[in-house]
Amino acid sequence: MGDELKVLQDQVTDLTSKLEAAKGDKFTQEDMDRVVQERLGREKTKYVDYDDLKKFKDEHAKNEDVQKQKDLESSKNYEELKKGWTEKEANFNKALIEKDAAFNSLRIDNALGAEVAAQNAYPEAKEVLKTLVTLSDDGTPQMEGKDQVGNKVAIALTEGVKKFLEERPHLVKASGSGGGGTPPAGGGGAGGAGAGSADELSDLNTQYMQAVNQRNAKLAGELKAKIQGYFTQKNISRTV
Repeated sequence: MGDELKVLQDQVTDLTSKLEAAKGDKFTQEDMDRVVQERLGREKTKYVDYDDLKKFKDEHAKNEDVQKQKDLESSKNYEELKKGWTEKEANFNKALIEKDAAFNSLRIDNALGAEVAAQNAYPEAKEVLKTLVTLSDDGTPQMEGKDQVGNKVAIALTEGVKKFLEERPHLVKASGSGGGGTPPAGGGGAGGAGAGSADELSDLNTQYMQAVNQRNAKLAGELKAKIQGYFTQKNISRTV
């Protein structure tokens, strides 16, 4: 602003000199003041809206700051909502997996229980078999077997349980000579068995499987001998 005023004053001085040269003593101080005021007036009109422009600029900057703050808060809210939604989704998926696992376990348990009963095996057999049973893509219980060349293949539950029990005959209920489904009660047994009833044999089976699961070879061997003694006592042709 100072530089422009200096230029204006220089122009006025120059104009004054020219007017004095043209009019001589007729150009008065009043004439000069009038020329200066008119010129200054024209210059002021150039900046008449300066205050309004400055105010607009300040308000615009302020609005931008407010909007930036709102955008920042919205971003934080979005991240918090997204985090909450992600956690809920994870919890839902976890609960769904757990329910599916429980349902599949129940399906296997029911199918296996029916198969064990059909093949005249002790209930203990089911607990061991549960770890060997899986579900096919369509939800059918199945077991793992081997084909003729030794490759692993899925086999039907009935076939799998049959092969399993053939390898573990002590888990199958004895059929006594009297034709009953369970061996008749009796006194002391040969081979140090000391088992005289089907209930005692069931107990021995339970203890034997627990010893096997716990990898207690010594106890498992002792129980195996007792079970074999039971079969010998009852004249049951079966090998543990």
